[in-house]
Amino acid sequence: MQRVIFLKIFDCGGIIKLLEKELLAFDAQSVKYCVPSSKFSTYGGGGSLSISVYAKSASDLLKIAPIAKNLDYPFIVVGACSNILIDDGGFVGLTIMTRTFTGVTVSGSTISANAGERLTKICNVAAHAGLSGLESLYGIPATIGGAVATNAGAFGTEISELIEIVEVLDIKTNKLCKIMGGEIPFKYRNVDRIFENKIILSVVLKLKPGSKDVIDRRIKAVMEMRANSQPQAPSLGCVFKKINGVSAGYYIEKAGLKGATIGNAQISRIHANFIINKGGGNANDYIQLLNLAQNTVYRKFGIMLQKEILIIGEGHNHNCWNYL
Repeated sequence: MQRVIFLKIFDCGGIIKLLEKELLAFDAQSVKYCVPSSKFSTYGGGGSLSISVYAKSASDLLKIAPIAKNLDYPFIVVGACSNILIDDGGFVGLTIMTRTFTGVTVSGSTISANAGERLTKICNVAAHAGLSGLESLYGIPATIGGAVATNAGAFGTEISELIEIVEVLDIKTNKLCKIMGGEIPFKYRNVDRIFENKIILSVVLKLKPGSKDVIDRRIKAVMEMRANSQPQAPSLGCVFKKINGVSAGYYIEKAGLKGATIGNAQISRIHANFIINKGGGNANDYIQLLNLAQNTVYRKFGIMLQKEILIIGEGHNHNCWNYL
């Protein structure tokens, strides 16, 4: 049904005709049409992406950037899709997928990783090399590009603490440039839009030499904390940001919403700041629970919870950005 809806939109808007010639430089495996969120999102549900191009290299992104710049339709940049919800109506436009742009290398006490490399893979490479600093971030299901663009963090560590250099492609000029970590205005789960209209290509992390045994023990401890405190069902991670250092889950639980269910989505009984997909959950189920949590917490405590996840699609804002 959704495929039919999208084809009607394409017929009216002409986006397929507009992009078919532009995307001839990419092989058939790199261009996907009408791919549902269940195929790529960590939530396992939501609408479809009308046209996605999977970049495998910096040269691929250099080819895509002029297309995105001149496109009359909106475009987004997506990594692992671990904190993005695609509205059930879908996203009509161009999605630049960076998850296939992988690669990680070690040089002394630094690690360089391409934007699509998963954060957990980088943590494993660092541990094997005896480099410390990333242990607390182990298990975050993000790409490094998305982690940097949202200043991902966990258990007292933020990725911003480790960044030395970020290489980006400026879509407006189609030129590569480097941004030093100290030049990025990092805030809590925020980078003040410095990467808007830019695509993160690679990241250099500055780590510290450490004992492999100690690093492995820290990673094991983090894995155990995650297993004991977070649901293992499909989700987008924490739904809301902390309030003055206090987890939003505290207020959601105090509001009596733990276990609240709409359709096939549920506010987790393990951690109230997670909305899980029980199987077949769609974006509308998720959004209704998100709104329920916001409204109930505001009514009971006078606190307006701020989303940590991003909603993309019809009726929602979208920009050129690097998402998790």
